[in-house]
Amino acid sequence: GFQNPFYLKKAQQLEPKLYDGNVIKNTYAITIPDSKEILMLAEESRLKMLLKK
Repeated sequence: GFQNPFYLKKAQQLEPKLYDGNVIKNTYAITIPDSKEILMLAEESRLKMLLKK
């Protein structure tokens, strides 16, 4: 979120459709199931991040 309301208003003016609930609700996005390769890459990335700690 925005800590300063001025920046929220500015963002809403620049891209109003991103903050309009009716537009968001009525937009039908096509969902694409994750492939095994993508899931494996995500798991590999997660493990690398855990090892960095």
